[in-house]
Amino acid sequence: MWRFSKYLAVISASTIKFVGGPLAGIAMSMKWWETAICSAAGMMITVTVIVYGGNVLSLLKIGSFKSKKPKKIFTKTTRLGIKVKSSLGLWGISFLTPLLFTPIVGSFLAISFKYPKFEIFTKMLVCGLFWGVIQALTLKFIKALFI
Repeated sequence: MWRFSKYLAVISASTIKFVGGPLAGIAMSMKWWETAICSAAGMMITVTVIVYGGNVLSLLKIGSFKSKKPKKIFTKTTRLGIKVKSSLGLWGISFLTPLLFTPIVGSFLAISFKYPKFEIFTKMLVCGLFWGVIQALTLKFIKALFI
């Protein structure tokens, strides 16, 4: 039961910001591969909810509760997303989602550029697993240096 709660903590930490998962996994002394898989799972929960449940979220009219002030069209994040999309495509967005973008922003960028949902899901999964392994091993090495 204790191990399951560790997994759940790492998964929930990486749903919002990916690096939270590897940090939580290393802090709880999990194995690097458990940390990587749970971090990728947390990211994929967010990606799945946004990609496949985005239509439901848009029906809720969340934006209607906000003020009537016009939104900025080009923010720093959207400019970066457009540069990445134009030069690297969906692989670039997926690759940079765990590092620069959060899983939420990366998923919204991929959806806004009208990529196929299954393609978004598979590429985000590959990149999430890749960065989960890299970050877990790096943080494990850094922890070993200080202990």
